[in-house]
Amino acid sequence: MILSQLEELDTGSKWWGDEEEGDASLTELDSLTNLKYLGIRIKSSRFLPNYNLFENLQRMLLLNLESTDTHLGGGIEKLLTNNTEKVFLTGDGIKVALKELDTVGFQQVKNLTVESCNSEGIEYLSNYSNTSNGSGVFNNLEKLRMDKIWHLKGIIRYNGKGLPVRSFSKLRKIHLSVLPEMTHLFTYGVANNLEHLQRLHIEYCTNMQEVILNQRPSALESTIENKIVFPKLTELILNDIASLICFSHGINLQVEFPQLRVLKLEYLQNFHTFCPEEINLASEGNHRGTNFHSLVNHKSIMILCSGWLPKVAQEVEFSSLAELTITKMGNIKHVWCGHLPDLVHLQGLYIQFCHMMEEVISVQRPSVTTMEERIVFLKLKEVIIFGLNKLTFFCKGIDHVEFPQLRVLRLRWLTHFRNFCPEETTGRTSSLFNDKVSFPCLETLEVSELDSVEQLWSSKLPMSQFGKLKSLRVEKCHKLVNIFPSDLQTVFPSLEKLEVEKCDSLEQVWGYTEEQIRKLKSIFVHECPMLTNLCSFYTFKGLSNLQILNISSCKMLEEVVGYEHTYGKMKEVLSLNKLEELSLAFLPNLSYFSHNKCDIELPELTHVNIKSCQEIYTFSKSSVTTPKLKYAVVDDLRSWLGDKDLNSTMRHLASRGAH
Repeated sequence: MILSQLEELDTGSKWWGDEEEGDASLTELDSLTNLKYLGIRIKSSRFLPNYNLFENLQRMLLLNLESTDTHLGGGIEKLLTNNTEKVFLTGDGIKVALKELDTVGFQQVKNLTVESCNSEGIEYLSNYSNTSNGSGVFNNLEKLRMDKIWHLKGIIRYNGKGLPVRSFSKLRKIHLSVLPEMTHLFTYGVANNLEHLQRLHIEYCTNMQEVILNQRPSALESTIENKIVFPKLTELILNDIASLICFSHGINLQVEFPQLRVLKLEYLQNFHTFCPEEINLASEGNHRGTNFHSLVNHKSIMILCSGWLPKVAQEVEFSSLAELTITKMGNIKHVWCGHLPDLVHLQGLYIQFCHMMEEVISVQRPSVTTMEERIVFLKLKEVIIFGLNKLTFFCKGIDHVEFPQLRVLRLRWLTHFRNFCPEETTGRTSSLFNDKVSFPCLETLEVSELDSVEQLWSSKLPMSQFGKLKSLRVEKCHKLVNIFPSDLQTVFPSLEKLEVEKCDSLEQVWGYTEEQIRKLKSIFVHECPMLTNLCSFYTFKGLSNLQILNISSCKMLEEVVGYEHTYGKMKEVLSLNKLEELSLAFLPNLSYFSHNKCDIELPELTHVNIKSCQEIYTFSKSSVTTPKLKYAVVDDLRSWLGDKDLNSTMRHLASRGAH
């Protein structure tokens, strides 16, 4: 096979260099004169020949060096300094390669990956004082990835002044992972060169205290603009950085992310704020009406986005933010406070396991302006809040909160959460949703483990409030007595799926109502020990599109359809024209599907499964019509109906079980 025209070669895990130990010989590569891409693992650079072995290599060099040699051979120096745009360095022996790159300031490298190095001699990728090229360092670098470099303290060592503006000016993506000695990413001076940075991802850097190190200016220098702008950054991810306190700090510092779309802050147990409050008190004219003690107290307030005192506090701008994720932020008490940032583009909000958080939005009533009495999340489509043990409200002190485009809302494991916006009136049971919050487009709602919620909906809700809700799941809300109370004015004309599970105090799903719920297709009720029936006779008649009904493990349930005294002496017809599947299981007190004197018509019913319902001897007191039902499954046994109806089959099975 002729390989002389080969342009790309990746040798994978194969070792090259020492023929005596069975390694492949580097001289075998002599004939590959057109090679432009090479991935190779070399035990020691002493095995490299003295001549230029890879003079045509242009695109990428993947170099795994295990031995800590003092120099390179085989033309590797030239490749690193003049030719190769993509460099992948790994192993404890990469210091010599970094030194060669540093002599010319990494000028040709566009894509640099450095990983898996435990050498104590590597503290920085570059020492700017050693660079012979005065035009800067990393001038063409576009992508930088560093992983598992155990003793690395920083990317560049320099005195903080005089770094050419072209340095890092083309950098677009940074990914740092497992750098336990690194205390910060860049200094303030370097950060202002990152005008093309689009993605910044930092994780598992346990000693990092801030992302951008900003030397504190003196009082005389404080009049100089103190501003950091990331004009093209679209994604910022900070994950599991145990020592991280802030993004950056400085007197009157302003940080802007005008294009940021995704912000994820996860497992940052000591993170207090993006920019701590450090107010210069030298010029009193700018801070009239503010005393020293109030500012000091304000510094202790744990917030994510500063904005409590807009005239003296720093600003962090996220004008294009589309997705915000906050996970395990141990010191955050609220996401926003005071004057809200402009979040017109926010589409996803995800908050979980922030055990100190008390509100998502915190506003003190005296500071609220007329405009802030109404908050609108214009484009927000999904909100998931999970595992916030101290959260009591979404916000308070606001007259109205609107979510005009919200489609999905999931509230889980919020043991002290009471409602979105508290009502000023007292003396009555508060509702999770009242008329101070609106979700006109909400389609999916899940509430789970809300131990403090006694009622889901306020009776004052407008009829159209949940007009587009399709799916509702309620789980482990132990103070709820019903899901839809009898005095509820709101209707749910689009509801298709209802799931209710493990609500210990639930007595009824629906109170008495004649409002029809025409689109409901499936109902699942499980482990509600106080439930006596599902709903009233007339409510059940309104379920004209119901296809699946599944009820299980409700030990107090006596009937599915509640008895109506009004109709006790008259024959009614209960017709569910689309019901296909019926499952009743572990209901020890269930005696009838309905005690009402009514004929039941189930023309589409094809599956019936009844299990461990010891008291049900007949399905109904009147006739049951099931033309498509061929058999019923009772306690895992099939019973063919034949010419019998469901009532006769149930009686036959009951009598057989008695014997």
